[in-house]
Amino acid sequence: MIAKAMESDFGSNPEILVFASGVSNSNETAPEPFNREKTLLEHCLAKRTRIVYFSTCSIEDPALKFSRYVRHKLEMEALLLERGNCAIYRLPQVVGLTANRNTLTNYLYNCVKEGTPFQLWSDAKRYLIDVHHVSKIISHVEKSRGANLVMNIAPQDSVKISHIVDIFEDFLNKKANYTTAPMGGCYKLNIDRCQIAAEALGIDLKYDYAKKCLEKYYGH
Repeated sequence: MIAKAMESDFGSNPEILVFASGVSNSNETAPEPFNREKTLLEHCLAKRTRIVYFSTCSIEDPALKFSRYVRHKLEMEALLLERGNCAIYRLPQVVGLTANRNTLTNYLYNCVKEGTPFQLWSDAKRYLIDVHHVSKIISHVEKSRGANLVMNIAPQDSVKISHIVDIFEDFLNKKANYTTAPMGGCYKLNIDRCQIAAEALGIDLKYDYAKKCLEKYYGH
């Protein structure tokens, strides 16, 4: 999904290598997917081109900082920063057209659509970002890039998981089948540089961004 979105802006640029191959499931615990990404990244580090790498905003989440996925992303970031001439873009939940059922929004949408029981964490909040906004913002930032860059790309506000479910119920005209647990939380991201780029591009990352993002990909 991310590779396809980035292709129009970077597909013909020989000076930038967009590393869009990663671990597709953030809940993964098996070593093979992590080892596969590390091996491929180490191969790419030998090239002279600038590397654009996608990390995760979950690094800022106290509840996830000890997860296998976050620890792996921090290890990959360290490899890139040691090598230099790289851009690390930390992403939240990316929304777009993908067959990957492990994305948060696809998982919740399919649960509501299919009547699959699931547990809803009542206090959990997540940031959602449109994959095409990710591509446009990165393209803009890379025009005036520094030697090394680590940057969050996210909207101004996070949204409750329960609100995402409410939106999907409205789209599908169907009640979700879930039990509620008083779990989860939220964290605040520094998106100052992202906001500057978004404003230059005419992208509104503020009011009701999550709903508009979900409506674009699921509301039909």
